[in-house]
Amino acid sequence: MYKNIVCFGIVLVLMALVGCQTGPNIDNLLESIAKVPMPPGVNGFTTNGDESTSSFYISAKCTDMTQEEVIDFYTIYFQENGWKNELPPDEQIDGMLLFAKGHESMDVTLLQLDNQLHLMVNYSEFDHTREDFYTLVNKSATPEALAVIDKIKTSYTTLTSYRDTGILREKFDNGNMSTNATFSTEYVAPDRLRFNYSEDPDDFFPKAYNLLVDGEVVTKMSSFDDSPEIGNDASLAIAALYGVTRTTSGSIPNQLLKLDSSLFYLIHLTVLKEATVDDGTVCIRLQGIDFVGEETTLWIGKEDYLIRKVESHEENGDFSTITYHPEINVDLDDSIFKFIPPTEP
Repeated sequence: MYKNIVCFGIVLVLMALVGCQTGPNIDNLLESIAKVPMPPGVNGFTTNGDESTSSFYISAKCTDMTQEEVIDFYTIYFQENGWKNELPPDEQIDGMLLFAKGHESMDVTLLQLDNQLHLMVNYSEFDHTREDFYTLVNKSATPEALAVIDKIKTSYTTLTSYRDTGILREKFDNGNMSTNATFSTEYVAPDRLRFNYSEDPDDFFPKAYNLLVDGEVVTKMSSFDDSPEIGNDASLAIAALYGVTRTTSGSIPNQLLKLDSSLFYLIHLTVLKEATVDDGTVCIRLQGIDFVGEETTLWIGKEDYLIRKVESHEENGDFSTITYHPEINVDLDDSIFKFIPPTEP
């Protein structure tokens, strides 16, 4: 559920840092601003995005307002017009808002760069509300696809132990920006799990996240946190990392810990022709559509029903590929389940 939050949040930050050089078409700009309120004291508008009225970014400079004043302006607007805050209380971020209303979503981000306050607003309009979309996940899948999903869930929930290493490769913003990361998961039934994620140090803003679930004690930390956060809700901790780790923290851990009955949240799932991944594993393939309309393909080992690859591609050059190398029912030492803070990539 947090995938699109992070994707466009990072795009907005990067766009600001590179100056958002694309000049606006005046008609598109007027159509865009008609859907996005602009506070007084902003100038230097630029727009970018796929669709002028349904998926776009607006970037502007704030000359006469502080960050607090701009945030207050948008908070009041959202509250008075029936928009819902999409960031949980423990996920509030200074200088950032994310609100939704029906089929619409709006992300507001403020950055202080070179003594200048920059405002970025991402507006998206979707085919479904989130509630309608989630009800379609099972209803829209073919019987053959549902049968495969059931076998996938069974394969993970009946394991005594599990270990994987994985790689994420992603391009976004019309193929102009990228993320490269590695991750790993270790699990011992019924409730011990460690997940580590680290982005390539050559990425624009590299970061790392570690998560440890040891019974009722849940510890998570990012490489830019001063200290770990300790709680007792594994589901909430996984959700908090779901977007920033590009779904890698949630898809498999949720199944292993029996926390989420859905898998990847895809509608219109169908079974494709079998294919083989690089290590020779024959895979059943499922294809569906995620909330933002992106076509996604799951590669599932034909013999063990474990996820080997998740990939999506768009015509504009954007893509995401996550590969898994799983091992099951292996001996894992207790020392693995000791929390180690992540280090800066």
